[in-house]
Amino acid sequence: MPSLGLGLGLHKGVPTFNGLLDLYGGAAAAYSLRALSRGWLAGDVVEVRRSSDSATQDFTASQITNGDLEAFCGVGDGFVSTWYDQSGNANDATQATTTAQPKIVDAGSLVTGGIEFDGTDDTLEVPYVDFGSDDFYINAVAQRVDAGGSKYLFTMGQGGAGQQWSGLLDFGNTDPNLSVGGFMDDDVARKDIDTNSGTKLDEFLVSMQRNGNSGTVFFNGSETTMDITGLGSLTNTNQFGRICAFRSSASDQGFINAKVQELIVYDSSQSATRAGLESNQNSYYSIY
Repeated sequence: MPSLGLGLGLHKGVPTFNGLLDLYGGAAAAYSLRALSRGWLAGDVVEVRRSSDSATQDFTASQITNGDLEAFCGVGDGFVSTWYDQSGNANDATQATTTAQPKIVDAGSLVTGGIEFDGTDDTLEVPYVDFGSDDFYINAVAQRVDAGGSKYLFTMGQGGAGQQWSGLLDFGNTDPNLSVGGFMDDDVARKDIDTNSGTKLDEFLVSMQRNGNSGTVFFNGSETTMDITGLGSLTNTNQFGRICAFRSSASDQGFINAKVQELIVYDSSQSATRAGLESNQNSYYSIY
């Protein structure tokens, strides 16, 4: 269990810390390597397993950057076994299988750009955040590592054999553009987003908001729309549940090679707050 940083004892004249969730509350799940609220300044953000002996330890955001995490891992690697949910809803993202845990320390050095998922089998599982038939908003600060592959940054509604699934944020297989894909059985809605030039491996901020039967996508502050009217079953499996992977059955899985700094989930539309929320993230990460 993560420890919470309550009772900070700020002195008069010291500015009060206002994190993203202090300013824009109500998140259903929130994962980050920074503290997202004043109540989480001393709270654990990740549990890490070191490669030398598989010992695990919790770390706060400051312990990630001050060298404590690297000291714990020594000259070996560190892998994330739990990414704690800072929303207060205990929707922690976990991975018990050691070979499927994403990396945060590589040969004694902190991985730059976020938690790295290897594109082979790394993923973090989340207790399903069920949106029902309501609107939702999801965003992520991430960076593509490998220009190839056609996989998903986060998925919704995936499950066992016979269950429908949908994938969001597809890194195109041949064209290195980013695509937003919504899949439900054989129904597909996809919107290609022309990102930056070359191999398009820069860090980006992307969000998707559902309003009725239309999906609005914002990539580095620019808006595009995707018609998801054809995805009639979307309301039946409207759940967020996996990071950097999809699974439509035990034998049909896919994984993405990417780094993720932050991922925020709301089970409601954020039309009124989206611009401010993303501005907070862009100011912190200097993305665009």
